[in-house]
Amino acid sequence: SQMIPTLRQMAEESNFLPARLVYYDANFEREDKIITEDDQQSYWLPWHVDFNLVTAFAPAMWINEATALKGDFEKSEENCENPECRAGLLLRNFEGKIIPAAIGEDSILIQLGALTQLTTAGLLRCGPHAVGKESSRTGFGRLSFGLFVYGPWKAKMKPSEELLKALGDDNNVLKYDFRRLMEKAYTGDTVLDGYKKFESYYNKT
Repeated sequence: SQMIPTLRQMAEESNFLPARLVYYDANFEREDKIITEDDQQSYWLPWHVDFNLVTAFAPAMWINEATALKGDFEKSEENCENPECRAGLLLRNFEGKIIPAAIGEDSILIQLGALTQLTTAGLLRCGPHAVGKESSRTGFGRLSFGLFVYGPWKAKMKPSEELLKALGDDNNVLKYDFRRLMEKAYTGDTVLDGYKKFESYYNKT
């Protein structure tokens, strides 16, 4: 049997490729329970990993809610041309550094999900991420568009036994697991069951 299905193969066999246009209300805020000590960041969506295969993000828009209904979409007046230079989609690298994604106007960000890391036994890694607010930009909401690619519903949230045997052990699967986020995805459940759990979590935010 094929030990590592290609990402293209899994995407083509996917049962679910939702496109989501999400608006983060200026007045909405959540506490992050993953990072609690010395964390001064406010969040729209706290730190997590997606349970899917891959996500494609377009650049986000920050909207002044007081003027947007009049058709006046105020642009950032800060030195940083990208409104996400300090907040918005936040990424975390293996060294623990938090980096704003700050996607350029002519760019698309491709982000790997937990299914990719599990399917490849850690050879490819998903990225912990959050959506942060910026306290100095009061009254601004955020509009985000993403295409979420899930694998086949019957695929399992774990590496194949053949792959683990070929690699010698599975210690690499959860290496660099930030606050055990990947451990929560490493369940052996089907992709469908994993999606249902994530959907339940997402709807509570």
